[in-house]
Amino acid sequence: MADAAPKYEGMCIVVTQEGEEVEVKKSVIAMSQIAALMLSEEDDDGDSLPKLPMPYVKRAIFDKIMEFCEHHEKEPMPEIEKPLKSTNMAQVVSDWDAKFVDLDQPMLFELILAANFMDIRSLLDVCCAKVASMIKGKTPEDIRKTFNIVDDFTDAERQAVNEENRWCDESSKRGGLLGDERHQLGTNAAATAAEVHRGVERVAGDEEADAGDEEAHEETRN
Repeated sequence: MADAAPKYEGMCIVVTQEGEEVEVKKSVIAMSQIAALMLSEEDDDGDSLPKLPMPYVKRAIFDKIMEFCEHHEKEPMPEIEKPLKSTNMAQVVSDWDAKFVDLDQPMLFELILAANFMDIRSLLDVCCAKVASMIKGKTPEDIRKTFNIVDDFTDAERQAVNEENRWCDESSKRGGLLGDERHQLGTNAAATAAEVHRGVERVAGDEEADAGDEEAHEETRN
């Protein structure tokens, strides 16, 4: 389901990871469920703009997120068909969204983290769909080449990674990440890979998710 931003008027200030203050429309930033919650709890004294801290979102990533939110403020992104029907993103989402996620891997994965932290479901889905399109139909070896992953895990190390990230599977069963688990994604590389994999699984379907399972665990090594 597309994000439904509540009715908000006026402006607010978002404070990025670098401490930069960015003035944005409330109606746009409210596509983020975290931001919407902050706005709903703000006391509107009329004297100053409310400040919303986003400590895990870099300014460059935030600007990219605002580009997405501004585009979809009045035109919500349709739900992505599952399983993913093509590796060509233009056949999966609109041309605009396909071009939006045509990014280098570091930017794409940072967007996934930020979209998860800010709780912008449509942005998270389209970014994970992009990753899914990159692994759809590929062997584990092809996936390793795509993401520059070195396969040097022993069986014992693979088991250890699974055990360390069991909380990811448990939170998935509850329907998503909550509370401190969401913040942990900002610093825990293993959890980041697990979150990306879960998002890919949601939009790609079981076949592609199974192919990407080994890739997600190996990504925790980096």
